[in-house]
Amino acid sequence: MTSRLPIPAALALSLLGPAPAAAQGTDGFYVSTSFGLTSAPGADATVFGANHPTRCDRLLYASPGDAPTDPECMAPLASTRQGLLAFGRNFGREQALALGYETGRLRVETEVLLRNQTGEATLFEVGADRSLIGKDTEWSAISPPNADIYNFRSLQAFANAYVGIGSPSSWAPYLGGGAGLAMLDFGFYMAFHRKSLDEGYLEAFGGSRSDPGAAPEWQRAAAGTLSLMDAPVDEVAFAYQLLAGVDRSLGEKTTLGLKARWTSIRTVSAPLPWTMVRSHEPVHADGQTPFFWELEFSGLGYLGVAVEMRRRF
Repeated sequence: MTSRLPIPAALALSLLGPAPAAAQGTDGFYVSTSFGLTSAPGADATVFGANHPTRCDRLLYASPGDAPTDPECMAPLASTRQGLLAFGRNFGREQALALGYETGRLRVETEVLLRNQTGEATLFEVGADRSLIGKDTEWSAISPPNADIYNFRSLQAFANAYVGIGSPSSWAPYLGGGAGLAMLDFGFYMAFHRKSLDEGYLEAFGGSRSDPGAAPEWQRAAAGTLSLMDAPVDEVAFAYQLLAGVDRSLGEKTTLGLKARWTSIRTVSAPLPWTMVRSHEPVHADGQTPFFWELEFSGLGYLGVAVEMRRRF
């Protein structure tokens, strides 16, 4: 009596069984495409900026001429480290297209890859600058200082090289590396909400919400205000990557494989304008100088795993 395997089992055996040897040793051009998932350990954003004390802000006074003109308020603006934002792990996807040439165990190619990433907002950690130290008593507990990197996209262009390892067989492992440029495009959001009068903003300075008239004018005007940055970041950075994978031949000209990559992207720096400062136009305490902070984004690298199909001409 002849027994027949179920179709799924027969298919599994056919995939695991003998197949044409991967084309190590075949010279010629090829094109490849891949789709996969990415995981990033989390970026850091270090913030540098200049500021005068809140009490110096001319726009918090009904009559700007009433703003103080003491040395602390009139000192030249000096940029210092204001704080650090440490974003958590995030996930995304990658799509790549490459054109290359292979000879023997060696392959070289040019690759273009698009990566999209998603993440979550994070809380702001105050740095060493005295303009922010102690301000934790001013921030609203309902909406504490926070920041977000959103709509993250990275278009990457690499020159890669690979070498096959092991003896030629139906499974062909390889190692490789590459270098190139990453064109980064994302939005950056950062918000600081001060306590309202009801939340106890005046008490942070020794005043009383039951007698707000006894507090200085600038304190009453600053209560409940919002300082907000929401700006696009469009920068280019050097990047390199380490690659490893395994291919399986599907015929004389086609292979299907699994590729892993670790991509490292250099720190990028961007001067970003504030959208709003203390609920007024984004200017410094003099009421005129535009309010910018410099941000350095690091830790933008990621691990990716993708399915790749390669077709020789």
